[in-house]
Amino acid sequence: MTIAHSVPANILRTGHFGQINLDVGTQGLATLTQPVVLIGTHAGGTATVDTPYQIFSETQAETLFGVGLEITIMCKIALRTAKRLGLFVPIWAIGIAEPSGGTAGIWKFTVSAGSAAVGGSIVFWINDQRFVANVTASDDQDAVVLAMLAAIDERLVELPITAAVDGVYANELNLTVRWKGITGRDLNLYVEDVAATGLSITPSEDTNGAGVTDITNSLAAILAVDRHIVAIANHDATDVTDLKAHMALAWAAGQGGWRFSVLAETSAIATATALDPNNEALMTLSYLNSKSTPGQITACAAVAIAGQTAPNKNFDGFVLSEIGTPHAQGDWYDSDDLETALAGGVTPLRVNGNGETVIERLVTTRTKDAASNPYGKVRDYATINTLVYMLKQVDITANSPKYSGKNMSARVMKAYRDDVYSAHLEAQELEYIQHVEDHASELVVEEDTQTAGRMVLSQPVEPVPNLHQKVTVTTLRTAIGG
Repeated sequence: MTIAHSVPANILRTGHFGQINLDVGTQGLATLTQPVVLIGTHAGGTATVDTPYQIFSETQAETLFGVGLEITIMCKIALRTAKRLGLFVPIWAIGIAEPSGGTAGIWKFTVSAGSAAVGGSIVFWINDQRFVANVTASDDQDAVVLAMLAAIDERLVELPITAAVDGVYANELNLTVRWKGITGRDLNLYVEDVAATGLSITPSEDTNGAGVTDITNSLAAILAVDRHIVAIANHDATDVTDLKAHMALAWAAGQGGWRFSVLAETSAIATATALDPNNEALMTLSYLNSKSTPGQITACAAVAIAGQTAPNKNFDGFVLSEIGTPHAQGDWYDSDDLETALAGGVTPLRVNGNGETVIERLVTTRTKDAASNPYGKVRDYATINTLVYMLKQVDITANSPKYSGKNMSARVMKAYRDDVYSAHLEAQELEYIQHVEDHASELVVEEDTQTAGRMVLSQPVEPVPNLHQKVTVTTLRTAIGG
């Protein structure tokens, strides 16, 4: 038997060169550490741009990147998600520089002219933060703005903005994003209640954030290290191109850097599907008008996903309570929305019966083959992640002292195959993979026919698939003569 592979014959260095074949249908399992890396804008702090830092606390994140900066907020939600779920996930963060010549977005709350006929509370939101400003009878619009400003000032450390009364119109409260760039457009302002009758409050975007940050240097900084999920705040077509290029390098034979990425979109599903990466290593999340920003969504999801031990973990209905639901029920996804998203290789988030944010079904963006025909073999993240998991297990075995500095004897080749087979049996016992015995004849180790000194392993892996649907057929039966 000749095992087909794509490792170039001109590679001479020693090592294990693993690849995954998607076109065809160890001595125990090693525990895998699955770090995440967060990438977002920072414009302050002590950190050097495009440099990875392991994050252990919210205070450390604020020191490194600055209070209220995009990457700082991502770090906070990642840490809180890990704590709530009781997960050990190494969290790394990289701050990227603001775009040269960029503009910071400015948002407004505008209070209508007049005075409160009756006092009461004004309840409003900035992203996932809820505020209450108390207004007394006869307070005019300028006094209301000051009350709202006071409420905001008490919690500025949690916010991606600075707040001030407009220098010209005292009835307008200006919210300036702390960093430059188009992700400043991702803010979500909402007025929940104005109990002070006689007034109205309108949120709006006054100045669009401008300029696109570049993630390429940050991605290059993590190419040679183990990272399981890369979560970015950006969600532009350029970022998709950069991620695909990075994954091509990371998944290349000899690199051993198999990892995934996640980005999020809070506008229409069509915007998310239009990105169309068609890549098994990329995931796009969609959540219309969420209280959380795309950066917060990806940071939360990355930690929740990476923290699971089982490579084929089923994420259907998985709760991500750190992610804010849309304010308006009209924005909640219905069954047609969910189908549109999933068909387009997009993972939709939805609101469950308890009012929590949950994953509908975790899918990759790979929906077509090279000829643009429908391709569903690795629709589920669980499927491709199980292949990666088994490849990493072999990678650990191949690089162990047991197989370093050895000759390619029949005994060594048999021992190598036996170790891999043992890992398969254990993975089957854990219900990660199945039908190991049926595929045993396909688990073959042989000497490469083209390159001297190269041993080749063919590893068949059949993941245990996620159970997504249950069908019941109920038949009416009647008694004879009834």
